[in-house]
Amino acid sequence: MSIFLTFHWNAVRSVLKKEAELQKAQTGRRFILRYAPQFSSSSKKMTGVEALVCLKASDGMIHGFSEAAALIADLEEWMIDEVCRQAKKWHDNGIPLTISVNLSSRHFDSEPFMSAFENSIKKLRLPSGLLEAEVAEAVLMKASPYTKRRLTLLQKLGVPICLDHFGSGGGSLHTLFDLPISKIKIDKSIIKGVHSGSKSEQIAGAIISFARHLSLDIAAEGVETAEQAEFLTANGCDVFQRNDSRLLSAEEAEKLIYDQSMHASSIQM
Repeated sequence: MSIFLTFHWNAVRSVLKKEAELQKAQTGRRFILRYAPQFSSSSKKMTGVEALVCLKASDGMIHGFSEAAALIADLEEWMIDEVCRQAKKWHDNGIPLTISVNLSSRHFDSEPFMSAFENSIKKLRLPSGLLEAEVAEAVLMKASPYTKRRLTLLQKLGVPICLDHFGSGGGSLHTLFDLPISKIKIDKSIIKGVHSGSKSEQIAGAIISFARHLSLDIAAEGVETAEQAEFLTANGCDVFQRNDSRLLSAEEAEKLIYDQSMHASSIQM
């Protein structure tokens, strides 16, 4: 019993410490956005980014414990507003980048968050397609009628829905028919095993073929090798997200786009 209590208290203390660090960071305005680049499989150039919340001090992603942090709602509303502003700025400056935002079940259950999202889009008059909502497969498997209405609302606001972590387990194909999904992102656990003749290669190929029949766009996360990139391109995957890509600031993303236009630079596998 004492071992269990010690372990339990250590876990609680760890969460409390992390929440305290988040609160301190929020008070000190130390949160920033960083962007994970996404590359076209045909041109090998960056065409989109995934927005991630980071801390200035360590540039580390905020994950896991933030789900339980009381202050996370304020943080996420700030994130959505910042993402919308950045998307508008890039659009106005002629920078062709789509920003993907990860949404969880908690987001769809939060009226303030969804209202903030909708208000930011309308206030800035964002054109369709500048933002993309990535929703994990596990979340959509349990989608309530309420969640479905929210997904439809986002779609009407010009925010397409991407089914994230597709193939990670526990999924059902009926989701692709019942919900307003326009893209799937194949999970990195499948992509990791893609090599000549592997079962993962067969699975990835089958997923791409099935998605194509449904007229869905296809992305793959966790691409690490030239062999994987070549296989995915040959089979019709549209977008890659590398496993080892460095997170970019907005300025760095802009510079990469500029370099691509001037020097035809592209991803190197």
